[in-house]
Amino acid sequence: MLTKVQNNAVIDAFLRALPARSYAEISLRSLAQDAKVPLARLVMAYASKLDLIEAYAARVDEAVLAGDDPDMAGEPAR
Repeated sequence: MLTKVQNNAVIDAFLRALPARSYAEISLRSLAQDAKVPLARLVMAYASKLDLIEAYAARVDEAVLAGDDPDMAGEPAR
């Protein structure tokens, strides 16, 4: 298992790689190296790049739901 810090490091490495390389060129091995986490642990947490996209979406959701923007107080939940 990865720690929260390691999870964030892997997702951040993935986000940095996206504009620099094609999606096909990005490997879990290269992400593990960039994030400085063991490949075996990364693969246990994220079996594919699609899993990383889902993890990023969850991270965004968590940040949005945790935030309390007073400007949005009168807006509907959607």
